[in-house]
Amino acid sequence: MPTYEDHTYAEQHQELYNRVLDTAELEFQRLGIRAVRMDDIAHQLKISKRTLYQIFPDKETLLLATTKRTFEREQQRYEAYLNTEGDILRLLFVVLENHLKHLEKISPIFFAELSRYPSVYEYVEEDKKRRFENVASFLKKGVEQGCFRTDIDFNLVSQVVQLNSQKTLNPLLLKNYTLTEIFINFVITYFRGCCTEKGIAMIDELLESYRIRNMK
Repeated sequence: MPTYEDHTYAEQHQELYNRVLDTAELEFQRLGIRAVRMDDIAHQLKISKRTLYQIFPDKETLLLATTKRTFEREQQRYEAYLNTEGDILRLLFVVLENHLKHLEKISPIFFAELSRYPSVYEYVEEDKKRRFENVASFLKKGVEQGCFRTDIDFNLVSQVVQLNSQKTLNPLLLKNYTLTEIFINFVITYFRGCCTEKGIAMIDELLESYRIRNMK
């Protein structure tokens, strides 16, 4: 039977595990993966390297854990948005804007280096299928609300969005453009053409509101 000491140890271990993930995620995204050493993370957390290696045997294992947690949180947000009652186009704006703000904080080196870590790259590639389903779900809900046309192949549109979104929506790779310009042109390119007259009117209203709000 588990004792109080066992429970306390488990809580402390989980707390340290989360602290390691928090620190590693911020450093990987800020500096890139190769630039961050396990020694650096241990030093920041004021723990021994031995303790860190007991939790994560190597940097790739740590990177995979941070990536999984990030993607799982993102999936939870997607599901919460989809389960929210309201106009799908307004929700789409919120999702895209939040995604852009998140990407703005990440060094482009981070994305370039992911492919050097096989287990992480494999997980990211597998997760693309789930992201494809997320985009398709948004678009199909838009059809139900009369915002998107019924003659669009949304599976194809979803694939195109997924293939292009990482670079298109990364403001650090498009340094000559503002966050607002990237957002507006992405929405026009990928979503406005899928809209019905009702959807076009709504998306133009949302775009104008976004321009005013972000160009002050």
